[in-house]
Amino acid sequence: MEKHVVNQQELFNLFNELDIDYRYIEHPAMHSVRDKAHHAVSLPAQLLKNMLLKNSSGRHFYLYILDGEKRADLKALASEIGESRLSLATAGELKLLMSLQPGEVTPFALLNDTEQKIQVLLDISVDEQKLLGFHPLINTATVCISPADLQQFLRYSRHLSRRVGDIAGN
Repeated sequence: MEKHVVNQQELFNLFNELDIDYRYIEHPAMHSVRDKAHHAVSLPAQLLKNMLLKNSSGRHFYLYILDGEKRADLKALASEIGESRLSLATAGELKLLMSLQPGEVTPFALLNDTEQKIQVLLDISVDEQKLLGFHPLINTATVCISPADLQQFLRYSRHLSRRVGDIAGN
C-alpha cells in the first residue's frame, strides 16, 4: 500500500483545525531564497532556508531551519549537535522522507514523515522574527505564520525540535 502524501488543501484544513493564522501569497517558482530578489517578490515575512541534512552514516536526518540571509555553517552545526559531519540529503532521500523535490523543502512536509525520522534544528534567530515564510508544499507560493504557530505545528507533527546556537555565518 502506498503511503498517503499530504496535499495543500489538507495542510490548510490542518491550519484551520489548529487555529494557525496564515497568509497565503502566490509568486513565480522560487527554488531558493535568492530567487526572491530575482523575481522581485515582496513578502511580509522573513524567508527562511530549509535544508534536509543527513549525518555521515546516512542514518540520522535533520531539517535545519535558519534565517534566509545567513550562510549555513554545516561543520559548526555538526559539532554542536554531536555529529562528525553533515551534508545535504539526496533528492531521493528528500522524496522518500518528505515527498518533495529539491527547492520545495518546508517544515510542513514533516507531515509526510510519519515515522518521525527527521529531527528539526531551529536556528535561534528564527524566534526573533515576527512572521516566517515557508512554501506550502509547493514552491509557487509562500505561507506566512508566526514563530509560535510554527512551534504548534511542530508539536502536532510529533517531530523533535532543538534550538541551535547562532552558528550560521553572516
